[in-house]
This record gives sequence, C-alpha cells and structure tokens, in this order.
Amino acid sequence: MTYFELEVKAKVKDKQKLISFFLKDGWKIFKYYAEDVYFKHPCRNFDVGEELRYRRERIGEKERILLTYKKGDRATQRLEIEARVSDEIVLILENLGFKKELSKIKDGFLFIKGDFKAVLVSVSGSYKGKKVNLGDFLEVEVLAKEKNEEIVKKLEKFALSLPGVSEIDNEFYAKKIVKMITSSD
Repeated sequence: MTYFELEVKAKVKDKQKLISFFLKDGWKIFKYYAEDVYFKHPCRNFDVGEELRYRRERIGEKERILLTYKKGDRATQRLEIEARVSDEIVLILENLGFKKELSKIKDGFLFIKGDFKAVLVSVSGSYKGKKVNLGDFLEVEVLAKEKNEEIVKKLEKFALSLPGVSEIDNEFYAKKIVKMITSSD
C-alpha cells in the first residue's frame, strides 16, 4: 500500500489526563505495542527521513509483521510504502547485505474514532548496544493520497488542545535515539 502519512507527534506530560479524555469522548481503546528494527542499506546512506523498517505490531490480541519504506524530509508528511511480511524477511535483508542499525519500542494505547487514530506510547530505543528511554508521546495521524499542509495544521491544533499534551515534537524517533546515545559517549 502506498500513501502519505500525515502525522503530528507531541510530548505528553500527563498520560492519565489524556487517557481520560479519549475514554470520555467515545474513542475505542486498544492495547498497542510495536517493536521496530531499522536497516542500513548495503550500498548507500539513506537520506534524512528515508528509512527501511521491520515492525512487529500488536493491536489488542492481533499481531502483524510489516516491512515499511518511508521517505520525506519532514516528519509530518512522508511517502510510506508498507507490506505485510513474515519474520523470514529479516533473513532475506541480512543476506542481501542490509544491517540492523537501531531498534525502537513503542508501548501504550491506540485510540480510534471514525477514520482518525491516535497512539499514546512510551518510547525507548537502542543503538550500538546502548539503550535510551525517550519518554511519552502522542501520535495523531491521517493517511492521504497526497501531502496536505492544511490537514497537518489541523492535527497540530487538535493535539495541542488535548489535556496532558505539552508541545509538538516532530523530530524522528530514530534521530532522537542516535542523538541521545552519541551525545552521552
């Protein structure tokens, strides 16, 4: 499936206030867990905002495995191509010369209302054998056939209006993980 992911990410200061809001406002809630592995290309460096990711994702009791390619210089609007795969895809990629570069775990809740989804997660990651905790985040996203700055602005306004949200933070998680680990060396 090919589409543009229009997404806003915000830092969360009070998870309980946010959960209470979603529950009172009639959103469906699901336990959410995603474990990601990002791969380094064997022949070239990926550009900023370009990534190849393997994801094991659980929503409630359902699990799926996805291979995702993303490209775009802004975290709020990127091309996304996603395919369901099996665990064997990791062996194929490694045999083709791709190397595991870093990993990320998102653990929390998925809230759905109509075509709208929001994910409230605690995010952690590892790079070069070192682990880091990034904190709590809210991700609000819409899938679209093309980029749309107006929708992104509406998502930002919505996120900032929610109780327990502190500020918009659209820096890529992978970049945050690398920065936090390499700055502590």
